[in-house]
Amino acid sequence: MWIVPPVMLLYLLSFLDRVNIGNARLFGLEEDLGLHGDQYQIAVSLLFVTYILSELPSNLVIKHFKPSRWLAFITTGWGIVATLTGIVQNYSGLIACRIILGALEGGLFPGLTIYLTMFYTKREYALRIGYLFVSAAIAGSMGGLLAYGIGQMDGVSGMRGWRWIMIIEGIPTFILGIAVWFWLADDPDSARYLTTQERDLIDARMRRQIGYTKSSEQMHKSDVYKGLKDWKIWLFCIGQFGGDVILYGYSTFLPTIIKGLGSWSTHGSPSPYNSLLCSGCRELPRRGIPLRPHTASRRLCRALRSDLHSRLRDSRQQCQRQCQVLWMLLGCDGLIRGGWYSIGLASQQQPAVREAYCGHRVAAHHR
Repeated sequence: MWIVPPVMLLYLLSFLDRVNIGNARLFGLEEDLGLHGDQYQIAVSLLFVTYILSELPSNLVIKHFKPSRWLAFITTGWGIVATLTGIVQNYSGLIACRIILGALEGGLFPGLTIYLTMFYTKREYALRIGYLFVSAAIAGSMGGLLAYGIGQMDGVSGMRGWRWIMIIEGIPTFILGIAVWFWLADDPDSARYLTTQERDLIDARMRRQIGYTKSSEQMHKSDVYKGLKDWKIWLFCIGQFGGDVILYGYSTFLPTIIKGLGSWSTHGSPSPYNSLLCSGCRELPRRGIPLRPHTASRRLCRALRSDLHSRLRDSRQQCQRQCQVLWMLLGCDGLIRGGWYSIGLASQQQPAVREAYCGHRVAAHHR
């Protein structure tokens, strides 16, 4: 009620606001703004430039400010920008909104990973990260159906359907940002919903963790520099890059892919968005066993599923195309890695650097 639900809501709306441009494309965004050539693809890509650049600074800032205040600030900010995207009138306005949106959203997931370590031990933390991935899957699953319903407002008040999608999906984020200011506790000591005995229990459990020391709670610049120089962190980044290209590629362009299938409409046959939900739900048992050694096999499956995408054009049977899309989507969830490395990090600053540099998709243990 006080920790996981608000965290899941934050990431759900973040994911929804980040990829809803894919649904907006089907409801007149390109025609209304006069986009041509690669302008749409550029607008999609530029968000991730500022998204990546803001992750590490945000993770360091949250150590100086209260988490509830910082998370509320960036959530309210991107909620405003996401809503205002619905009233832009040209390509330049869209680009400006996407750049600012990426800068504000970039600090959310790394910030949430830091926040969760204040309340949960390493093994408990893995499952809570699984909850975040489930919330992203829910956003992907319901995003298309929600956009289809909102898109039917095309013409209301003289606005195209894509504008209503941006506005209606952005307003809840703004409201949640204000609520988070009062909803989230900054740490166990400031949590009003915890008794004195419960706070003592959390503190005792944290101290029993391997590598935990009181100094690891403090900010040390040397730890940040060590994190930046650690070759294992950069190796993580390279491995994560390939996975994220697939994840965000399909998350953003799935509506366009589905439309290209022809007869598979949003309101027709079984929706492929449901496989995103199944994909996320598969995270839960795996996060409960964070050190299970099957990362390599999952990478192989993901590579094979990506290869299926190149075969879609050659598939003449509609059913075969549908099955291939479903199979690919089931491989777009997060890979299990990071646990073997994070367990040995006593300081919070090195994991903070790693979480930010790995494109916010590192799973398993932290702290």
